[in-house]
Amino acid sequence: MWIPKWIIAVLGGVLGLAILYGGGTMALRAFESGWCGNELIAADSLPGHRYKAIVFVRDCGATTTFGTHVSIVKQNTKLSDDEVGNILAIDAACCADPRSRTVPRNSVGGPLATARWMGPDTLSVSFASGTRIFRQTLIHATVHVMYTSID
Repeated sequence: MWIPKWIIAVLGGVLGLAILYGGGTMALRAFESGWCGNELIAADSLPGHRYKAIVFVRDCGATTTFGTHVSIVKQNTKLSDDEVGNILAIDAACCADPRSRTVPRNSVGGPLATARWMGPDTLSVSFASGTRIFRQTLIHATVHVMYTSID
């Protein structure tokens, strides 16, 4: 049976796009789902305050870099593997930026970040310069977030 070349080309293109879309969707699900694990690095809270700040590293497997995240959560909240940073999410893109090779690292291997309460409604967050920023929120709930870089 004879099939015109343009139909074969179109079908090949559609198949290629479907494969790319499926791969991208799987990568996004891996970042946001149970394929990832979190490890708590530090937590800071004020006595009698209803929130605490947590710094953690998110590891989504061998093909991704370690991401460092910072979240403001209620005092009794435990870190789960589904959690992503609600105020800061960074990583050190090893190959895209030559400065990332010299980025200070935390104990797990992610880029260094710290969070410290300055008062009941102000959180100071420091993170390594030369990192890729995915999320950087200035206000969360009633808390104002101030950022500084670590060189």
